[in-house]
Amino acid sequence: MLRRTKKGRAADLGLPPRIVTLRKDCFDVKEEGYYRLLWDESRAQLNTYIQVGTLMNNYANIFNLLTRMRQAVHHPYLVEYSSSALARSGRITNVVYVEQP
Repeated sequence: MLRRTKKGRAADLGLPPRIVTLRKDCFDVKEEGYYRLLWDESRAQLNTYIQVGTLMNNYANIFNLLTRMRQAVHHPYLVEYSSSALARSGRITNVVYVEQP
């Protein structure tokens, strides 16, 4: 039986070298305000978890907060028009998910 090692397999792949480029972009005024609002809401929720003592039980919720902030950086519409944001703003009051066969 022929076994391959990591070292031997790496030579077979022949991947090009990784090129990492760092960019520093800035928000416009509207985006900055929206991100700050989202930051403040997320920070308040995190502080609530800390004060109540349920931080360790809410890892999934904290991950969700961080994901929403990251989405807001990439494209604000991903967060602004999500079902939870629309429900919070009062634009919709009830969301029903329908499974399609």
